[in-house]
Amino acid sequence: MASSGSWLIGMHGKVKCGSLLRFIVRFSAALALALAIFPAGVSAVERSVESWNYTAPGRINSMVVLNGTAIIGCDDGFIYAVGRNGRLRWSYQAGGGVKALYASEGGVVVGATDGFVYLLDYGGNLQWMKHIPAYVGYDSAVYMADDLIVAGSIDGSVYAFNSKGVFLWYHKTDNYVLSVRVVGGRVVAVSDQKVYLLDSQGTLVKSFGIETYITSDYLDGRYVALGVEGSQLKVFDLDGKLLWNQSENDFFGSMHIYNETLVVGTRNGTLYYFNMNGTLVWRRDLEKGVSAVYANGKYVAASSLNHILYVFDANGNELLVFSLNRYATVIGGDGHTIVAGTSNGEVHSISFVDTTDPLMSLFALTIMMLVILAAVFMLIRSWN
Repeated sequence: MASSGSWLIGMHGKVKCGSLLRFIVRFSAALALALAIFPAGVSAVERSVESWNYTAPGRINSMVVLNGTAIIGCDDGFIYAVGRNGRLRWSYQAGGGVKALYASEGGVVVGATDGFVYLLDYGGNLQWMKHIPAYVGYDSAVYMADDLIVAGSIDGSVYAFNSKGVFLWYHKTDNYVLSVRVVGGRVVAVSDQKVYLLDSQGTLVKSFGIETYITSDYLDGRYVALGVEGSQLKVFDLDGKLLWNQSENDFFGSMHIYNETLVVGTRNGTLYYFNMNGTLVWRRDLEKGVSAVYANGKYVAASSLNHILYVFDANGNELLVFSLNRYATVIGGDGHTIVAGTSNGEVHSISFVDTTDPLMSLFALTIMMLVILAAVFMLIRSWN
């Protein structure tokens, strides 16, 4: 038989356990309520800031943003490399206006109106320059992959060189070349009415035509997107199979593919954001025609002809409306940065930074501390 002292000790232990249990339940409930009421105090707030700007003497025709450096092709005949701080890292003068460039760690390929194709190293030093019968006229008409460099010219030919500048071959298309790309050892070229698939030796593998003229295009490693005269958007795979098309009472212009999404701007000022299965994710009506677009999975940027740069998130929420002095001719980016080059030579870099609102953080921290202190006070009272 237990003594009265043992019974009292047991009861006292039960009281302590009951008090502790009530404390845990009340504390958890209060903490959950505080987190529900004040989530802004612990969540990030995204803000934008113009991190730098640069002015070149002429229209910006082409641009690649790589490792924080904007490499810019300009109508004045120069290639400019501008770093993260807006300072010029290097420049190189070609013999004519720079219409196209492609940049990678292997170097910078340039097509200019003087009829030369240039290869610069990543520091802006000339490796070689080779003349072709006609000049490169479109901003996506040069490309480099491994040991193969290709350039499409306004005479309708695709010219191929190796990385040492040795001429390899050329292939004649039906008309001027808008874009070229090297994918899996094959060369894809878009002319004004056909898409050509060539092997690494320049031999035609396949071509497929469009009923009317191609007015805009974008090539990536899996898809060919075409804006076609007659207000149609057509998307093919690299074997020439039509995947889907979209018809609107509008003119499809600038476009950009990123992973499984396609952003397209129109002459009347509509911005479309599609999945690559043809599903329209969202659309936005801008005030004027769309001059340039860009997407990177996190941001969608577009410039309109009334000199406005718009930036949206992937869900179509407007993040930024930024006034330019002229409309953007090309938009690029790198991570959380959007870079726009304009028709009057200005380059603007906009950075998006995840920050925490300090006032809300302080307020939320104060609430949390009060909840903890109240819970401790309740526990002490229940034990005394």
